[in-house]
Amino acid sequence: MEQSLSRRLIVMGVTLSAAAGLWTGLWVVRSEVRGSLGEVQGIAAREAALAAQDASMRWSEPLRLTGWAEQTAGLLKAECRVYGSDGRVIAASGGTGSSADPKAVQWNMKKDAGDEVNRALAGETATSVQQSPGGSLVVRAAAPVRINDQIRGAVWFETPLAQVVAPFGAWWAWVIGIATSVGVGLAWSAAIARDLEGGLRQLGEAVADWARGRYHALPLGRKDELGRFAENLREMASALQRSTAELAVSVDKLYLEKERLEITMRHLVSGVMALDGRGRVEWINPVMAELIGEERVIGRRFWGIAALHPMYAMIDRAVREGEGDRYDGVFGPAKREVEAHVAAIPKGTGSNRGAAREGGKGSEDGGVRAGEGSVSGGAVVIVHDVTERRRLDQVRKEFVTNVSHELKTPVTAIRGLTETLVEEELEPEERKRFLELIDREARRLEQLVRDLLDLSRLESHLTALHRAPVDLAEMAKEVIQDFAYVAEKAGSGLFLSREGDCRAEVDPGRVRQVLSNLVDNAIKYTPAGGRVDIRVSGAAREVTVEVADTGVGIPPEDRDRVFERFYRVDKARSRATGGTGLGLAIVKHVVQLHGGRLGVESEVGKGSRFFVHFPRKWPPDAPA
Repeated sequence: MEQSLSRRLIVMGVTLSAAAGLWTGLWVVRSEVRGSLGEVQGIAAREAALAAQDASMRWSEPLRLTGWAEQTAGLLKAECRVYGSDGRVIAASGGTGSSADPKAVQWNMKKDAGDEVNRALAGETATSVQQSPGGSLVVRAAAPVRINDQIRGAVWFETPLAQVVAPFGAWWAWVIGIATSVGVGLAWSAAIARDLEGGLRQLGEAVADWARGRYHALPLGRKDELGRFAENLREMASALQRSTAELAVSVDKLYLEKERLEITMRHLVSGVMALDGRGRVEWINPVMAELIGEERVIGRRFWGIAALHPMYAMIDRAVREGEGDRYDGVFGPAKREVEAHVAAIPKGTGSNRGAAREGGKGSEDGGVRAGEGSVSGGAVVIVHDVTERRRLDQVRKEFVTNVSHELKTPVTAIRGLTETLVEEELEPEERKRFLELIDREARRLEQLVRDLLDLSRLESHLTALHRAPVDLAEMAKEVIQDFAYVAEKAGSGLFLSREGDCRAEVDPGRVRQVLSNLVDNAIKYTPAGGRVDIRVSGAAREVTVEVADTGVGIPPEDRDRVFERFYRVDKARSRATGGTGLGLAIVKHVVQLHGGRLGVESEVGKGSRFFVHFPRKWPPDAPA
C-alpha cells in the first residue's frame, strides 16, 4: 500500500531530526575528548617541570644525566631527552648522548621535538598532542632547566596515549554512524523530492496545455493527496472545457452579430458616428466620413472635427446630460442639406465602461469627461443627407407650378374666346377666327397632356421598347420630309448627310419621336434664312445622330438644364411657337432607355448642335 504524502514527509522529518541528534552527540564526544586531552597535557607539563627540577640538581654531573634519563624514561614509560642551552642533546634514553651524531641530533630536535624544545629554552613549559608515524597518539612535553634563575637547558619527553586512543576510535564510529544516517536521510528525501517534483511537473505541464486550449487527461495514477489534487484538477478541466466550448459558441454568435451590424451600418445611406464617454470617436461609417470630409477621425474628440461644429452643443449635452437632440440644416464642407439626430448612450454599456473608469472625476482634458458628473456613456450621431430629396421636392413643386401654368394658359384662352362668342354678336369672319384660336389652344392643351402622360410613363419605366433593326439615316430622311413644310414656312433649310452603316436595334416609334423633337426645336429656334443639318454616322458599336442649327444658341448657364421638364431658354418664343417645354425631357429619357448618350454644344448667336449616340446592338456589349 502506497504511503500518504504526509507520512512520507513525517518520515523525512524524523530522519532529519535523527541526523541532527547524531551531529549533537558528535559535538559532545568531541568536547569530552578535547577535555581529556587537555587534562593529559596538564599532567605531562607538571611531570616535565618536576623532571626539569630534578635534572637541575644533577646538571653538574653530565655522566649521571644519561642514567637519570634512562631512569626517568622507565618511570614515565616514555622517551626522555636532555638538551643543552645550545639545543644539542646532552643525554637521552636509549643511549643517545653527547657522543651522538650531531646531524642526527639536530634532525631529532627539529623534526621530532623542535617546537617544544625551542619554547622550553625560551622559558616556557610546552606540551602538544601529535600523531606518531605509527598512527598512535602521543603527548610531548618540554620544560626549561633553571640553575640560579638561568636557563641552562631543557628536559623533553614523549609519552604514548593509549588511554585516549579508545575514545577517539569511538568518535570515528560516531562519524561513520552519522554519515550513514545522513546518507539514508538524504537518499530518502531525494526520492520523495523526485517523486513530488515529477508529479508537480506533470501537473504544471497539463495546466499549461489547458491554458493553451489543449485539454487532455492527467497521467498521474496516484492515491495520495497529490493524486486527489490531480483528480480535482481533471474535473475542473472538464468543466472548464465545457465552459470554453459554450463561451466559444457565444463569442462566435457575438462576432457574427457584430459583423452583421457593422455591414448594415457600413451600407446605410445615412452617416453614423459613435462617440465614447469622453467625446472621442469610436466608430464611423463611410457615408459619415464622406459627409464630414475626413477619414482619420477614430480616437479624436468631436470638437476637433470642423464639420460637427453646428452640433457641438448637442453632442456635449448628450454626453454630459444624456439628452438627445436633432439638427436640420447645412452640414459638412460640401454644404449638404441634412437632418441629424444625436442620441445618448446609457452609461456603463459596452466600451464606455472602460472610458468611465479611465475618466473619472479627476479627468481634465479640456472637454467632455466621463465620471460621476456624466449621465451618459457616449453618444451616437446619425446624419441623413436630404439634399437630393429636397431638390426633388423643389423640382416637384416647380413641376406642379409649371403644369398648372401651362394648363392655365390654354384653358384661360379657350374660356375667354368662348365667353366672347357667347356674349357678343360677331361677324362671321371674326367668329371663324375665334374658333380657329380655340382649336389651336385645344390642340396645344391636348399635346401638353399627351406629353405629360408620355413623360410620366418614361420616368416610371413603364414603357416597353420594341426593338428592331432600323436604318437611322432613312428614318432621319422621313422626319425631314415630315417637317419640310414647317421648315419652308419658317424660311429654314433642312439638309441630311450620312456616313457608314447607320443601322441599329432601336424602338422605331420612340427614336422617330427623338428625331422629330430635335428637328422641331432646331426649326423653331433658327431665324429665317438659317439651316438645320442632320448628320447620321455609324461606328463599330454605336450610331450617332447629330442635329445642328444656325439659330440663337444657348447660354452656358442654361446648357445643363435644357433637358429638364418645362425649362425654356426663351419662354416667350417657346409659347409663341407652340412648344410645351417637355420635348427635350422626353428625348433624354428615350435615349437613356435605349442605353445611349446625349449632349449639346452651343454658342450664343451661332447655333446649337445636339448629338445622340445609340448602341448598335442590344445589349450594348453584344458583338456587332
